[in-house]
This record gives sequence, structure tokens and C-alpha cells, in this order.
Amino acid sequence: MWSLSPKDILKYMFFGRNKIKETPKRGMYGNRHNTSNYSVWDGLSSIEKLCMIGLPIMLTFINYMSINGVFDIVWWLSAIISTVLTIVLYVLMWWFITWVHR
Repeated sequence: MWSLSPKDILKYMFFGRNKIKETPKRGMYGNRHNTSNYSVWDGLSSIEKLCMIGLPIMLTFINYMSINGVFDIVWWLSAIISTVLTIVLYVLMWWFITWVHR
């Protein structure tokens, strides 16, 4: 049995694979909302993929350094607080964006 190395996984994730482009079939009466089997991750560029992974990590690190500098508490507690704070910020952004687009 074979397994992929981390290098092969990153190469597969960021540089993609050979894709077969199919022309979408038009539905009856101009129905353009056909469901298809594809991932949104495949449509992103490598910079967008890097930002989707890296920016939450950087925001968590900034929160960690701020909490650690201001309150001077144990490292694991400030790591937990900064992770929860990042998740709360992302949930609030998601709620606001869905509220605006209604």
C-alpha cells in the first residue's frame, strides 16, 4: 500500500491536477442552477488557498501576542483564549455578511 508524502499532498493541493472541462448542459426553461460535483477549493488560485489557510493562523497569533502581552497569563490559557476569540470573530463576520446579503 502506498501513501502520499506531505510534499506530494501540498503539490496536489496548490498546483492542482489535470482537469477535464465539460460544457454544462442547459436545463429546461433557462435553468442555470444545475448542481455539479466539484469542489470550490479547485477554483481558487494558490495565493487564495494560502490566504485561506494562513490568515486565520496569523490572526490567532496576533491575538495570542496581544493577550500574552497585556494580561501576562499562562501560555496555554492565552492560546485557548486567542483561538476562541478568532473563531468568535469569524462567526460574527459570517453573521454580518449573511445579514447584509439578505
